Amino acid sequence: MTKIQVFAASSILFLSALFPVAASAADSGSLWSANIYGLAYHFERAEAKRIGASNEVNPGLGIRRELYTQGAHHIYGEAGVYYDSGRRWAKTADITWQYELIGGLRGGLGAFFFYTPTYNRGKAFVAPLPVMSYDFGPAVLTVAYAPKYQDKNVINTLGAYVSWKFP
Repeated sequence: MTKIQVFAASSILFLSALFPVAASAADSGSLWSANIYGLAYHFERAEAKRIGASNEVNPGLGIRRELYTQGAHHIYGEAGVYYDSGRRWAKTADITWQYELIGGLRGGLGAFFFYTPTYNRGKAFVAPLPVMSYDFGPAVLTVAYAPKYQDKNVINTLGAYVSWKFP
């Protein structure tokens, strides 16, 4: 079994154990969540393949902490590791502000720190990224857009992950 298969199986087991806990946390106002990273979509698919960054299944784990909630404003911080589009382990952290648009739908902007050999010639960097989320109660689905920018990110990319709330 490869490392990625072991990681995927471990993530599934982790999620199965977490689901009942997260479901009970849905209305408890939990401040902590476990991030289950995921998926990426590359708009310039041929270029992504050419540079070896076409992996669109990006498993990983992280943690999220709600820092501030007042009315429709939400601020949270996150940190985690994931297997990136270039098939390398990446580290990320962010602080994100979002505004609740309607129901559980939120939009905002995050300051994201990245460190991976795949992007920016292996140098750590911080990038402002637009972020949309939908709060389902026990879980939050988040999608971030990483635009093409100079040599830091040469492909427009969407990244998606789920945050399961702790009680």
